[in-house]
Amino acid sequence: MATDGLRVYAIFATGDVVALSLQGEEQWRQNLGTPKNHYGHASSLATYNDRLIIQFDQGLKEDGLSRLVALEGATGTPVWEVKREVPSSWSSPIVVEHGGRWMVITCVDPWLIAYSPVDGSELWRARCLGGEVGPSPVCVDGVVYAANETSGMVAVRADGSGDVMETHVQWYTDMGVPDICSPLATDKYLLLMAHGMLACFDRAPGTTPGLDADPREPLWEEDLLEEVSSSPSQVGSSVYLFSEEGKAWILEPQADACRRVGEFEMGEPIRSSPAFQPGRIYIRGQDPLFCIGTH
Repeated sequence: MATDGLRVYAIFATGDVVALSLQGEEQWRQNLGTPKNHYGHASSLATYNDRLIIQFDQGLKEDGLSRLVALEGATGTPVWEVKREVPSSWSSPIVVEHGGRWMVITCVDPWLIAYSPVDGSELWRARCLGGEVGPSPVCVDGVVYAANETSGMVAVRADGSGDVMETHVQWYTDMGVPDICSPLATDKYLLLMAHGMLACFDRAPGTTPGLDADPREPLWEEDLLEEVSSSPSQVGSSVYLFSEEGKAWILEPQADACRRVGEFEMGEPIRSSPAFQPGRIYIRGQDPLFCIGTH
């Protein structure tokens, strides 16, 4: 789900999009058509000002069914729509700003693509992904990190235009790359969660940019010995992880090791990523919704 502070938006496997008031009253609904996606629709929503952004990739590349859509938040009226010559994906779009330029960044086989949220025009792209793309991109300090188990992880500067594959790739790795979990970029490190193995990388740019350089190796790896499909999340210096068996960890990544700060049992399988508000953590289990806080 997503919110712009005025309404709450949700999308369903049927292609139905709905907007609710903050009191839970339905404002509008729109049907985009049932997506032809063999795992079902998984891309989360994003917002930009008064617009709702939907990455609606489906089918095969040659089917021509995939598209990126912007709807007016107040009414559900289409603002713009961009056709995408790509197959199904399960990655979510992110909306970021760098150098005064706003971007909608998407991941799909084989492209990392940035669009303008104003009119949907393409800003830049890099051919760096492959296979069935599930992890979503992240962007920190003007660098986008995109990962997929089939193709590896690539760090791309977000200030380019056109095809940036040869000019804006800072570094890449083919080690510890996730199948489902999205990357986590801290002020110093990049964390990748592949099943139950957490890998930590130095975020600094490489001395030899591009995919022709040797792949970067992790500073360390930490085996949690449990399957993890929840993306790692950070608040302050603490990183939170939740397993499908119901265990939770609080970690502090350091240059030479992973410091385990806390560990506890949720008593419930956790496959979703947590949401945070000041003093509170919201966690969706298989059945209940948890709120953990100081008061």
